[in-house]
Amino acid sequence: MTTSKDVEKVLSEMRDNTIAQLWLKNDIVKMQLAVSYDECSDDLDGDYMSLYDHVEYHIDNAKELNMPVK
Repeated sequence: MTTSKDVEKVLSEMRDNTIAQLWLKNDIVKMQLAVSYDECSDDLDGDYMSLYDHVEYHIDNAKELNMPVK
């Protein structure tokens, strides 16, 4: 099970990304990312992208996914 701490670690690695730094302070977003990662992994029987790639995808598509960007 992916935790918000796992997501926090990934976000903290993205030091130059303003959205990542914003999400680093948002516990709800971190939990949403953790849950969505687990759901996608389960749906694809574990054959899914890395957590880093999952978070990066959500950052790159934040507006389309209705994720906070400000």
